[in-house]
Amino acid sequence: KKKKKKKNNNNNADIPPTPPPLIIAGGYDPNNRENEEYLTELKQLATSLHISQHTSFRPSISDEERATLLQSALCVVYTPYREHFGIVPLEAMYAGSAVVALKSGGPMETIVDGETGILVDLEEDHTEIGEVVSSDVILAKVLVRLVQKPEEAIEMGRKGHEHVKKHFGLRHFREKWTDI
Repeated sequence: KKKKKKKNNNNNADIPPTPPPLIIAGGYDPNNRENEEYLTELKQLATSLHISQHTSFRPSISDEERATLLQSALCVVYTPYREHFGIVPLEAMYAGSAVVALKSGGPMETIVDGETGILVDLEEDHTEIGEVVSSDVILAKVLVRLVQKPEEAIEMGRKGHEHVKKHFGLRHFREKWTDI
């Protein structure tokens, strides 16, 4: 949600005192065994990380609910690696949400890094004080940053909406089509 969070004053400054709600939503086919296994794995992971009370799984949602979630999200996390174009980042940006995605495939073409969202580079060697830092830790740090500075995410969402309207709308498509 786009609400200001209290600053954490304890020694573990990277962890918000109360994590914001995490909503995992998307297409889900109960007849697809891989979908079922993955959902079970995600639920077990939430439990093992002690965040299940802050996590909501909505595997099959209506278009209306998707629109509401995208419009109310502080940010949308998009993690497919080497995914083709991908419509989710565009939908999220159009709805006014910042997008945090892997720097791979389609998001590299649609997200303006640092402006309409944040691209996390899996290929880059992440080191901090001589220690190698895994990409999931880098992703988590980006999310903590946006939770601690929601105004940054809100501004990215505003810029993302304008970016999609300007570069991916019907008008832009018509202009490009006539150039062919």
